[in-house]
Amino acid sequence: MSELFEYITKGGERFDQIAYKAYGRSTLITPIIEANPTLPIYDKIPEGTVVLVPVLPEVSVKTDQELLPPWKR
Repeated sequence: MSELFEYITKGGERFDQIAYKAYGRSTLITPIIEANPTLPIYDKIPEGTVVLVPVLPEVSVKTDQELLPPWKR
């Protein structure tokens, strides 16, 4: 795994909220869960829990224009 940074939870946070803060997408919880195998998967993570968050490589996002078929560009 690549670089990790520590995130300390605030009251009532969930994995999807941490993923949104770290990556801008709440669906990217899998890398966070895999980086924390000893952390039980709670609905809400207890306050003050240290969660390791992997630094993900940047993924280029295609623009709407690039997603169109060539004949519509």
